[in-house]
Amino acid sequence: MREEVKQMIEDGDVDGLIGNLQSADRYDSLDITEALESFGEKAVKPLSGLLKEQSAGLREDVVRVLGKIRSPHAVDALIEALEDEDKYVRENAARALGGIGDAKAVPGLTRLLDEEENNIRETAIRALGELGHNEAVDSLLPALQDRNSHIREAAVNALGLIGDRSALEAVQQACQDRDSLVQESSARALGRIGDPAAGDALISLLQDGNTYTRMYAARSLGTLKVESALDPLKQATEDPAEKVRKEAAAALELLGSPDNQKPVTSESKAEVPARKVVKSKKVTGKTASKPGKKKTAAKAKSTSKVVTKTKTRAPKKAAGKSTPTSGTKKTATRTRSGKKATAKTKPKPKKK
Repeated sequence: MREEVKQMIEDGDVDGLIGNLQSADRYDSLDITEALESFGEKAVKPLSGLLKEQSAGLREDVVRVLGKIRSPHAVDALIEALEDEDKYVRENAARALGGIGDAKAVPGLTRLLDEEENNIRETAIRALGELGHNEAVDSLLPALQDRNSHIREAAVNALGLIGDRSALEAVQQACQDRDSLVQESSARALGRIGDPAAGDALISLLQDGNTYTRMYAARSLGTLKVESALDPLKQATEDPAEKVRKEAAAALELLGSPDNQKPVTSESKAEVPARKVVKSKKVTGKTASKPGKKKTAAKAKSTSKVVTKTKTRAPKKAAGKSTPTSGTKKTATRTRSGKKATAKTKPKPKKK
């Protein structure tokens, strides 16, 4: 990088960098665009003006930077860039508009669905999904029949993100797609659309050969609370894949099934009692000073542990509690708090 350019970056000279960007080689161009990205909103207007330049490579760099800045003030320039003669400029403009999320971009993005280039169509579909506006649904439905599996997968995912129930039937049909990624995305999309009527389609996916398809099917059945899925989900808790078993267990919990802890019995049984025992120890420590009650050795030991912890937080409250049976940390704590050791407490031999 030239020293002149370095100095401009250090000085934050946006206009100077823009001027150098027009004549920079490829390596300097990347450094300059990266610097302009760091300037954020300040660089949007001068960058947008470069979208009229003759160099397609420069226009592509500019569109990428505007997409990273994500300023709403760049939307109009990016929508115009969707009509650029260079396919890479159009593709990156579509991606940038999806990231910004302005509904004004929907008409321009839907026009790209007629492109011959698969990459451009796929990028436009994903951008429409990110925008999440219902007006794009009708334009996306034909893409579910596309010959390219990546296009079909992108369309299913986009319809799921939009979440409009008018796409429910089409997405259910996509569950039978020959491509495993399309099926996987369909299982996830049905959960996002949020209609329990998708229950039968999701139950059928619990038997699919793809682990992630079964996993997302179980998750969506729990999200939708499909009661007819209770038995299939119980069976799914015996699935060979741990991911599927966990999602099936979580789904059963959402459905209120008493068998929801089946696949994680050993873990949950070890955790729940442990939390209860801690609570019972604290209660014992508070009630241990009642007169006329003798503690067993085990209870006294348990109580002294709790009292020691309690004394660290609140020494004054613990001062009136019974003295432990041996000169342990309790004696040291009482000494630090200014209390004299009781007659029952014996000092350790090394302190004689």
